Amino acid sequence: METIVPFKKRLAQRLPTLFLAALILVPLIVPRPVCGQSESGNAAIEGVVLDGNGAAISGASISVRNVKTGLTRSSTTAANGRYSVPVLPLGRYSVKVEAKGFGPTQRDAVDLRLGQTTAADFTLQPAVLNEKLTITPDPEGIDKEEWRPVHLH
Repeated sequence: METIVPFKKRLAQRLPTLFLAALILVPLIVPRPVCGQSESGNAAIEGVVLDGNGAAISGASISVRNVKTGLTRSSTTAANGRYSVPVLPLGRYSVKVEAKGFGPTQRDAVDLRLGQTTAADFTLQPAVLNEKLTITPDPEGIDKEEWRPVHLH
């Protein structure tokens, strides 16, 4: 007759093997949180663009350039002068702002760190025009014969 080994005894004999299998398989099956992120990380630059009187500048062009990689992203200010450039790789950036009627301005060395939103606010000054206007009289363009004084009543 065959001896029937009690269930508890068989389990005790196989327990080290089952435990070892569980140690190997559980980490492969159970999802793990991501502990680190690559440089395609989660950082952003946002701010507001104002004129010298503190009024919001709508439609200003924002250009954000990664100093190391040359990656460039663009944005435009909203009616309240606010802008946001989200989901940027970590690193050092240069931020340039341009708007019609205002001189361009730039801020270098804007550093982005993982999970942070970095503020970069700007105040723009009116553009300086460097145009010259020269007026020269044209003596031939004046008709001296037809000239008459006009009297207004």
